[in-house]
Amino acid sequence: EVLVKFFAIVFIPFTILGQVMAPNISKAFYSEKKEEVKKKYYRIIIFSIVSSLIIGAISYISFILFGPYILKKFDLVLLNLLMIGFLCLLPFRAIGLITNLGFITPIGKAKIITYPLFIGGILNVLTDLILIKYGFIYIIYNTFILNILNIIFTNILFQRELRRLI
Repeated sequence: EVLVKFFAIVFIPFTILGQVMAPNISKAFYSEKKEEVKKKYYRIIIFSIVSSLIIGAISYISFILFGPYILKKFDLVLLNLLMIGFLCLLPFRAIGLITNLGFITPIGKAKIITYPLFIGGILNVLTDLILIKYGFIYIIYNTFILNILNIIFTNILFQRELRRLI
């Protein structure tokens, strides 16, 4: 619960960035400046990766340094396992938020988000049913992995759509 709240806060800047970019991306796309949209997309992907890795490193170092003092009542070994999973997810989630909110939805291609999300949701339920006998940590990591795959496939579909439109 502590990590979920922490990472919800960490994702706020990426959500805001996607929402702030959306009108400009929509305007460029419908003004036939699709090449500009493509350039901005690749620049924002690099920005998302770099900034999320910096945020992740600062978060993990802070967790290691201050966790034992602030989170005394929690199992730090378990929190560390969860933190590593969240940190692996962080760059992908940052990319997913900005891509979905700032690019895919504003240009009217929300279907691109729907298909991987639907398939990923079904796979998540099915694999959770299999993994439940091994413990909840497997279910959590399964969800992390499927979330990452969902974001990768969504971005592949979006890139394919951009190439088709340009």
